[in-house]
Amino acid sequence: MKLYLSLNDIYTKNERRLNCDSFKKIAIKSQLLSSQKPFAFHHYFYYLFLYKNIMREYWHNGFITSFEFILAKILRFGRLAKGFVFFLYKQNWKIYHILPQNIPDDIRYITIAFSDRTFPTIGHTGNFEIYGIKYTKKNRRIPVKQKYCAFKYALKYRMFDFGWLIQYVCFSDSIKNIDISKREVIVEECMCIEQQLLCALLRRNSVGFTITQRGVMDIPYCFQGAKILVNNCVTYDAMKLLNNDVKYEQFYPINLQKKKCGSQNKRKNREFKLGYLTDMGNFIINFIDKKKMDEIINDVCKDLRMPCSVSIHPQEKERGREYYENAFKSSYVNLRTELKLEEYFSNIDLLIGWNSTALFQAFLFEIPVIVLDFFADFQLKDFVAKSEGVVVCVHTKKELACRINEFREISLEDVHEKYIRARHNLGISLQ
Repeated sequence: MKLYLSLNDIYTKNERRLNCDSFKKIAIKSQLLSSQKPFAFHHYFYYLFLYKNIMREYWHNGFITSFEFILAKILRFGRLAKGFVFFLYKQNWKIYHILPQNIPDDIRYITIAFSDRTFPTIGHTGNFEIYGIKYTKKNRRIPVKQKYCAFKYALKYRMFDFGWLIQYVCFSDSIKNIDISKREVIVEECMCIEQQLLCALLRRNSVGFTITQRGVMDIPYCFQGAKILVNNCVTYDAMKLLNNDVKYEQFYPINLQKKKCGSQNKRKNREFKLGYLTDMGNFIINFIDKKKMDEIINDVCKDLRMPCSVSIHPQEKERGREYYENAFKSSYVNLRTELKLEEYFSNIDLLIGWNSTALFQAFLFEIPVIVLDFFADFQLKDFVAKSEGVVVCVHTKKELACRINEFREISLEDVHEKYIRARHNLGISLQ
């Protein structure tokens, strides 16, 4: 018997899983259900509905027993009660707080980014200045008045993540520290809790905002009437399924001009080097399949005697480092945790991954990409189909090694023409 009280439990404990098509249908259904909830708590309800729908599907498919299914429902109510008691007695909460600041009058665009990876760039060459709202994160004593407001929201919206509610109340107070009138707010991805809370406050104060999507999105996300900018036709088609106001704009969260300056001589100064993006667990694959992928990468690098830089996702850099140190035993593999993708991309010649926004960003850097599909669950099909062979999919360990050797022999000049055609296929124009 196993306890499945969260999506992470499903990901780490169950040896079976849904295929990608089944997961996509459940994800879209969960998005539509959560879109009926307040924008501030959309993410919370999306993952709640996703968990419930996946658990039900696992039960119908025999992946979990009836006893495990019913027990999970009962124990989750117990967790809610425990969370409420914790909320009542906890005094200090680690939360974000917007600092008092004067935004220069000539700044038109402002953003809130909680890591370098989510600081947007708009315009063909990234020449629009964007002001990043300054904030701090620290332990704060929450007054009774703010706790009372959070409790009222919990009852009103039947939303019982009290840490989320406390953050929303505190943002409501601290957003008064900045003047956002007569400016345009740009939010990159809007996938983290804090970004969604701030967007909800902007909407409540009649301030418009635009959400930019920087990668190839296979599963659409519903942003409840927000303006959305995308930079490729694959994401445009996906986002239009659940959103009405979706437009093209040539924006990039990376400095392409910096990349182009030294790219032609990149390989002359060092040996060919691989990059590998670890999957942080998005509930489509399970932990067992993830370990298999990591083992194959480790073995291939060892067999080919080829250096590989493994980029650990920012959300995993603390909790996941021990796992990755044990998973990658080969002396040819090293772990990287830098947040700036420009730095990472400047030191690799080929990127390998399963499903990540950074695969598309590597493509923009004219770095060939290999998409792993060891489990007959091919994602990013349209991206690969339109890429003219600079993004390929592999299904076996042997095929992966062959593709790596093929890309090692291709010169940057030979592949550049393919990139031009691929960008055209994806609706991308660089100026």
